[in-house]
Amino acid sequence: LFSAITSWCPPHNLPWRKSAGEVLMTISRHGLSVNVVKYIHEKECLSTCIQNMQQSDDLSPLEIVEMFAGLSCFLKDSSDVSQTLLDDFRMCQGYTFLCDLMLRLEQAKEDDSKDALKDLVNLVTSLTTYGVGELKPAGLTTGAPFLLPGFVVPQPSGKGHTVRNIQAFSVLQNAFLKAKSSRLTHIILDAISNIYIADNANYFILESQHTLSQFAEKISKLTEVQGKYFELLEFVVFSLNYIPCKELFSVSVLLKSSTLYQCSITAMRTLLKFSRHDPIFSEVFREVGLLE
Repeated sequence: LFSAITSWCPPHNLPWRKSAGEVLMTISRHGLSVNVVKYIHEKECLSTCIQNMQQSDDLSPLEIVEMFAGLSCFLKDSSDVSQTLLDDFRMCQGYTFLCDLMLRLEQAKEDDSKDALKDLVNLVTSLTTYGVGELKPAGLTTGAPFLLPGFVVPQPSGKGHTVRNIQAFSVLQNAFLKAKSSRLTHIILDAISNIYIADNANYFILESQHTLSQFAEKISKLTEVQGKYFELLEFVVFSLNYIPCKELFSVSVLLKSSTLYQCSITAMRTLLKFSRHDPIFSEVFREVGLLE
């Protein structure tokens, strides 16, 4: 069944592939016991799926996204009882495959590739919340030189909204850094924004990934996403009540190196909002090199 849903077939056999997918969906929703998960693991079903999707030259990117949608249901439902299938997916380079697929879709010329790309980013965004164990932010205030009055580290709100799968988030981050179009970068920034907003703890769970500070250099060349990037910084300050020093240092470097007028103006508008928000930002700006 796993091989059937991830293999090419002639058009007249597509109903069979669809039927195989429906059977697996039923198993996923109603029959995923510990023993079934163990069987799928021992038969290396996920490895077979990834190999089929990677190696077939006959599958269109849109077909592969549809196949992964079915596979992601198994990852979601199995994560309620076991981490095994998520570990299998990682071991067979599933996350690298997803990043490569995003970049392939970015370059695709077919009309439906744009929708397929958005669907794939949405699937990966959901994948960030799959996992048995809850992740918690830790050790945040220890190395934070500046804190806003009343700042409290948010606690995870619960399954379904909280990030539990950092490897899945890394797919979004790596695809952004490798992207060549403003379309993909914009879709990914929207997805990351949704992840941060879904649970106030998510930014802090993901803080060690240095996402926004890594993105700073790239956004100087992408006029269309600069506004969205600085909106995310404003979210961290105004909604999470947190001073993102690493990100502000990256913005300082960006302003010193950028020759693009519009990027500098957008950055300065956000920094001006911060300076009006709390007097502590004058010290912060001096510390990160913005007032040299």
